Amino acid sequence: MDVPVLRPQLPNADRLLPYLRRIDAARIYTNHGPLAAELETRLQHYLAVPAGGVVTASSGTLALIGAILAAAGRATEDRPLALCPAFTFAATANSAEQCGYRPYLVDIDAESWMLDPRRLDGHPALSRAGLVVPVSPFGRPVPQQPWWAFAESTGIPVVIDGAASFDRAAEIPERFLGPVPVALSFHATKGFATGEGGAVVSTDPEVAQRVLQALNFGVRLARDPEMAGTNGKMSEYHAAVGLAEFADWETKRQRLEAVVAGYRQQLEKACLEHSSWPRRGRA
Repeated sequence: MDVPVLRPQLPNADRLLPYLRRIDAARIYTNHGPLAAELETRLQHYLAVPAGGVVTASSGTLALIGAILAAAGRATEDRPLALCPAFTFAATANSAEQCGYRPYLVDIDAESWMLDPRRLDGHPALSRAGLVVPVSPFGRPVPQQPWWAFAESTGIPVVIDGAASFDRAAEIPERFLGPVPVALSFHATKGFATGEGGAVVSTDPEVAQRVLQALNFGVRLARDPEMAGTNGKMSEYHAAVGLAEFADWETKRQRLEAVVAGYRQQLEKACLEHSSWPRRGRA
């Protein structure tokens, strides 16, 4: 018999109903509607980032694509590679490929399970890299400062795939959120979930605006696309789930913490604690 590690649980119909009625009354269903805007505002406050620092997306993958297009643009002939950790999910490489890059897998650090920017110094692929995508392993957030310094010193754009790191990044936002864009997933399997959805977080207002533009076909003010883009806007229905999720988020987060603590306790009893997750000291 299969035993699930964790079963998703989203807001029930009763919690959703007030938001669905707002959608019915407004007759706005997508294209940066009022519920999506409200969700972005709630996320900005929760993550302690400036106004405009959160851009919602229709999925975590589209969030990552939008962040790549905003920070790095499409791949060029001289810089065709996207350096990605060898330990990640397929969506990381898929997103880079959708932006024209060829994923190039790089070894991870044995303790943190992340890419280490120091180990990229002198890497033979660096001269052909147009993008680096560090990944948050199992929701463990990627620190901002080392990658900001890397981008500044090399001129190579960095986009962090922080798919499952929403709640952990929120604990110390000044460490894990900043000018380097972080793509989050709100898939049903994540702690904070909208069913399907995501967001990009950046404290750089120009980067955030470019993400918004990239997820709207490359359109900003005029109707003509001014950059490479796609359709990655979050619908009002998924925003409704996100707003209902916020109403009970602290309770849900505490329940998730209890589940994690239970797993840790049992793994420690079996002497498997160091083989089952990255070590805390290198976060």
